Amino acid sequence: MFDQIMMELSNEIIELNQVEQLSEGIDALDQRIITFSADEQNQGNVYSIFTMQERLIKGLQVSNVDLNYSGIFWKTFKVIKVSDGWEVQADFNLYGDDIRENFDTTFDFLGLTQNNLEVLVYDSVLPLLEKKIKEHLKI
Repeated sequence: MFDQIMMELSNEIIELNQVEQLSEGIDALDQRIITFSADEQNQGNVYSIFTMQERLIKGLQVSNVDLNYSGIFWKTFKVIKVSDGWEVQADFNLYGDDIRENFDTTFDFLGLTQNNLEVLVYDSVLPLLEKKIKEHLKI
């Protein structure tokens, strides 16, 4: 029953990750995401000056690292069952190189923050679980 619930909520999980976190430049550990290049330039930006120029030309925001330059990467996100639970996965090698090489290894791009995990559990998982149990018990 829980596995079915998680599959039903997979789009919501991905939306929490992408819209509530990455769009805001926050990883699953509630850290502000910044590229190595921006950190090396020490300008207080999250992107390098070159990347900021490229993003502005394309009409994209430059205040948060959102990992959403063309939208292709975000489309690879999926929620899958693993041996010890569930996880969000994505294809970090779309352009030939692993895009994570641009960031410190401490960033977790695919998980949910503690707050978003609580939102998921209390607003979605538990109500859906209660509904399914009632349906199963016919009450």
